Amino acid sequence: MARLGMRLIGLGILVLTLGLSASMSPALAARSLAFIVGNDAYENVPQLKKAVNDARSISERLEKIGFLIYRYENVDQRAMSRALASFEDAVSPGDRVLFFFS
Repeated sequence: MARLGMRLIGLGILVLTLGLSASMSPALAARSLAFIVGNDAYENVPQLKKAVNDARSISERLEKIGFLIYRYENVDQRAMSRALASFEDAVSPGDRVLFFFS
């Protein structure tokens, strides 16, 4: 069961948030931004092997289709909080936002 949980973390969670409602035209979206985190290193968990690579891969693919990428690797809680605050400041009404955590 723990192994399944670790695989789910490794695969990541995609969540579309902030931005377009079903009735809003995609043409109204000012920008597409992606907040991407890959953490292989945790304090109390064995080192993961693929999370950072997953984050890099999805970053490259999203950048190719026009997303502005905010990527962070092996961040602790304090760095994650700072990164999220900075990202929140970068988001404007109408922006399309993708969050990926691996």
